[in-house]
Amino acid sequence: MNSTVRLLACIGAATAATACVTSQEYGRLDIDQIPVFERELAAGVVTKTDIERIFGPPQATGEAVVPPEFATWDVWYYQSVFVDNFRFGEGTVLADAADRMLLLFFSDERLETYLWYGAEFDASAP
Repeated sequence: MNSTVRLLACIGAATAATACVTSQEYGRLDIDQIPVFERELAAGVVTKTDIERIFGPPQATGEAVVPPEFATWDVWYYQSVFVDNFRFGEGTVLADAADRMLLLFFSDERLETYLWYGAEFDASAP
């Protein structure tokens, strides 16, 4: 079987498999936990252990250099993406989606600040 035929077979199988899917979710950030987190938040008091208790282990980690002292902070990343209400049309696939992201910034083991973002997209909206 040549590579073109294999590619078309894979695309066909993937299309057939997803035709039955009504929703999919990626990630584990429970946006409902954000208000709980905000109530418990006290900069310089909340630790990485506290965050893991609420959200579980981070999905990704990194570092950020923060002015004016240009200190290096650890960054933890959480995200979830939920896609629902798939609709198939002529040459298009429409779906509603929700994307949520949380960045946490730590100095040593203590939380300094955070940023969270959430957006919902309705494919049927004009």
